[in-house]
Amino acid sequence: VHAVSARYVVKCGDDTFVRLDSIITEVNKVQSARSLHIGNINFHHRPLRHGKWAVTYEEWPEVYPQYANGPGYVISSDIAGAIVSEFRDQKLSVIKGHEG
Repeated sequence: VHAVSARYVVKCGDDTFVRLDSIITEVNKVQSARSLHIGNINFHHRPLRHGKWAVTYEEWPEVYPQYANGPGYVISSDIAGAIVSEFRDQKLSVIKGHEG
């Protein structure tokens, strides 16, 4: 993230069709100096306690923090940089899920 000159980062699954024209249209509506997130964010999501993706109370107690989810999302490079920095400083918690 620190060595890349891209203004935006796209994260999506390998089975996701990306409409670049739609993304570019939305990105162009925002001033380049502003932070940007395009996608879904889960708020107040509770961990599944049974089944394939079950999470124990020891892994995560009651409610997950806000997190991006869905088939994909776009973030500006300043947000990506902040995530990398927080991860490097071990301030992020990994949420167990189907991708990891």
